Amino acid sequence: MNESKMPHQVPRVPLLSVASVGVFLLAVSEMIFMTSPFAAYFYSVYSPVLSLTQKHSYSIWLAEFFVLHLSTPSTTWLEWFLMFPRYLVLIGLASFVIHAAYLYWTKFVRKTVATALLYRYIRHPQYTSFAVAGLGLVFLWPRFINLLLFLVMLIGYYALARNEEERVQHQHGEQYVLYKQRTGMFLPGNLGGRMVEATLGWLPYPSIHGYVALIVLLLASLAGSFYVRGAFVRNLHYVVQSRALVVFLNGPAGVNQSETIGEITRLSANQPPRVASVPLFYVVSKKDSLHHLLIDSGIERDAVTQSKIPNASWYLVEASAGFC
Repeated sequence: MNESKMPHQVPRVPLLSVASVGVFLLAVSEMIFMTSPFAAYFYSVYSPVLSLTQKHSYSIWLAEFFVLHLSTPSTTWLEWFLMFPRYLVLIGLASFVIHAAYLYWTKFVRKTVATALLYRYIRHPQYTSFAVAGLGLVFLWPRFINLLLFLVMLIGYYALARNEEERVQHQHGEQYVLYKQRTGMFLPGNLGGRMVEATLGWLPYPSIHGYVALIVLLLASLAGSFYVRGAFVRNLHYVVQSRALVVFLNGPAGVNQSETIGEITRLSANQPPRVASVPLFYVVSKKDSLHHLLIDSGIERDAVTQSKIPNASWYLVEASAGFC
C-alpha cells in the first residue's frame, strides 16, 4: 500500500534509497553492455572506474568475481546454479510490473487502496519483487561490488518503506494500523519481522532492529561470498610455473603440457618484467570461450593476446594477475 508523498515534504530517506538503487543498476548494467556490440565503448569509461579499486590492497577485491563461471571441471550443480538467477530476474521484474500496474489502477481509476494480489499478504510487493530481480542480477554478474551495492540497496528499501508507512499511517490512521497487523512488510506472515525479533529482540530501541539485521546480513553475505569464491578457486585446474600461472579451463584433456609451457615461454620471451603482477595464461578449447573469459575475468580486450597451442585445437589467452 503506497500513497503519494505529502506536498510539503521532501524526505531525505527516499532520495538516499533512490540513489542506492541507481548505483546498483549502473553496476549491473556492465553485464548488459558486455553482451552487446557496445562493450568496447562501455569499458572505455567503466574500466578505469574498476581499475581505481585495484590501487589499494583493501579495495582490490571489490572488482573480483565471487562466482567463477569458468570454474573447472563443469558440474551439473554448477550449471543449475548459473541458470537459476535468470529465472529470478524474470520472476522479479514480471511481479514488479504487475503490482505497479495494479497499484496505479486502484489509485487513479478505482480511487481505492491496493489490497489484492500480493498486497493481501505483504505491504511492499514492488520492493520485494525488485529485490528478487536484484538478487538474480547479482548472481548473473557476481562481482563483490555488485553484491555490496545490492545489500546497501536493501537497506535503502527498508528505510524508504519505513518512511512511507509513517506517512500513510498518518493519513489513514486505524485503518492502516489494522492492515499492518495482518500483513508482513516484505514477506508473508511477517516472517522477516519475527526472525528479527527472535534474534535481535534483546537490543534496546526497537526502531533500529531492522537496520541492525540488515547490517548483519550484509556482513554474513560478504563472508559467504568469500567462501564461495574459495570453493570455485579450489575447483580450478591450474599449474604454477616459475614465472607464470597456467589455468586449464574445460578440463586439461587433450593438452600436451610441454607444448603449452613451450608456447608460454615463446610468448613471454620478449616481455619486460612486470611490477606487482604475474603473467596469467588461460588454456581454452574453443575460441568462443574467449568472450566469456573476458567477462568473467574483467579483462580488457586490448590487454589480452591469444595463441593456438601447436598440434592441438586449444588456445592460450594471456592476461596478468595483479597483487599488492
